[in-house]
Amino acid sequence: MIAKTQLQIQFQEQLQSGSITRNQLIGFEFSGNQSFIPEEAATYLFKCLRKIWDGMRYLPYTVEEISTTLSNLTLIFINAQQLGINVNSKEVQGLYESLLTEDYFVIEMAGLIRGASSKALVNPLSIAGNFRQDLIDIVLIGHRETVQFRHKNAKQILHMIPDPKWLFEFENLRELFVKEIIPTQAFLRSNREDNPQFFSPLHISVVSMP
Repeated sequence: MIAKTQLQIQFQEQLQSGSITRNQLIGFEFSGNQSFIPEEAATYLFKCLRKIWDGMRYLPYTVEEISTTLSNLTLIFINAQQLGINVNSKEVQGLYESLLTEDYFVIEMAGLIRGASSKALVNPLSIAGNFRQDLIDIVLIGHRETVQFRHKNAKQILHMIPDPKWLFEFENLRELFVKEIIPTQAFLRSNREDNPQFFSPLHISVVSMP
């Protein structure tokens, strides 16, 4: 929590300093002690950070939200160091596999344009906690028990209801984008230029299991 808070404050200070505006491309670097991120991971990390900045800067996200997304991505790389995983732009499979624990699973999103899709990693408690509260009222009677135990059945619910408009209130899905979907999506996709990345709930028409 301390590392996350410090990172978020650092990003916020950089964005609020006046030296950076949303209409410019920027590079990222860390000042002071850089021991929290292995040197070999820096190139790929900074590439992911630039992807996030470019994807969020023209959208109505606050500086705090952008900073949260940037710091959450950086924490992925910090965790890689703690796990002893060597991460660079050519070797990300080890980190990807380390995130695929019982605490995280993959979702796939489809864009409004046919054929455009992207994957992200989410925590089942986070995604279930952001399902709309009246979900039980809009499903068929036979599925109400599944929806009632939403935290246990998050994956099944995503299979049942792939339309994000029926699954989430907009602000709840926006929060999930900021905290989990954008940072993990950037990590998974930044080394594959041919794949899209979605930075807003308005850009997707489907969210489900792969």
